[in-house]
Amino acid sequence: MQYLYHKEANTPTLQLKGDEHRYIFKVRRHRKGEVIALRNLGDNNIYHYKISSLDKKEAHLVLVKSEELIIKAKKNLHIGWCIIEPKNIEKVLPTLNEIG
Repeated sequence: MQYLYHKEANTPTLQLKGDEHRYIFKVRRHRKGEVIALRNLGDNNIYHYKISSLDKKEAHLVLVKSEELIIKAKKNLHIGWCIIEPKNIEKVLPTLNEIG
């Protein structure tokens, strides 16, 4: 995954807490001073933020640049979902999320 969704991704400064903080710094292992890409679901822009400060529970980001980026699939994809057990849905859902 190249970017993270955040509802306030168009503001000049941003604060990450909770699951977003854990994902960026524990899972993806970004460090202070790096630039990360974020998007909001309200427009077609991608926002590049620099990590200005980092604590154990929160991080502060500063907007570096923004650009319009429209992502379109090369092919149309249709998924047929059959009736299956709920435990199998939990296994398949992350894979479907990666597909988009």
